[in-house]
Amino acid sequence: MKEVIAMHGWSSDSKSWFSWEESFLTNGWVWTSAERGYTSTTAIEPCWSKYSKTRVVICHSLGIHLIDKSVLSKATHIVLINCFGRFIPIAGRERRSLQIGLKGMQKALETENKNEMLELFWEKANSPNLMQNFKPQVLYKKLSMKGEEKLKTDLELLINTEKLPCDINRNARALVIDGEKDKIVIGSVKHQLFEELSSKLNVKPKHWVLPNQGHLILMQEIINNTRLWLETLK
Repeated sequence: MKEVIAMHGWSSDSKSWFSWEESFLTNGWVWTSAERGYTSTTAIEPCWSKYSKTRVVICHSLGIHLIDKSVLSKATHIVLINCFGRFIPIAGRERRSLQIGLKGMQKALETENKNEMLELFWEKANSPNLMQNFKPQVLYKKLSMKGEEKLKTDLELLINTEKLPCDINRNARALVIDGEKDKIVIGSVKHQLFEELSSKLNVKPKHWVLPNQGHLILMQEIINNTRLWLETLK
């Protein structure tokens, strides 16, 4: 049995995996999307079926830090899409601008301007594609009281990330997918993630850098190629 558990990133939701899920289900995989539940949607923390032999974790952005550690530790394969170990670099010219921008986002979450901030964030995340390609529930559904607190807590987690979770199985096979035009996660941070992941695994991860792709990866060709890559591995 081939199984996927997918975890979305900050302020996103499980619907972001629709095209991915469709591709995998059509080809005989079992797919479950984790859900943080920022709006009225119920939070979901899936676990592996006892029948699964191929257990694939697919994470987007902050998702690698949000996924349940017991799920991550038992994964035989890992796909990281525009992810990071540490979001704010230790040094470099981008460090201060990122810190200022994130503090502004934290302040906006405490005001009536939070929807404007979230819309600006998702415009950057969608770039170079248009907003209609994916519009998360936080932009058109009211945040629940619990969901709003979770959104703030997860943003705090993002700010304070320092490294990849330690629960990664050393024998897992990994694929890192980065959008060349990502406006959310900077290049030096992505390089650091790849080096850190390489040091954690017995087999060096595969790395795809996608031209003309941003923070969200929704192209059907890439989705299908990811599935095919997983299916070719023993």
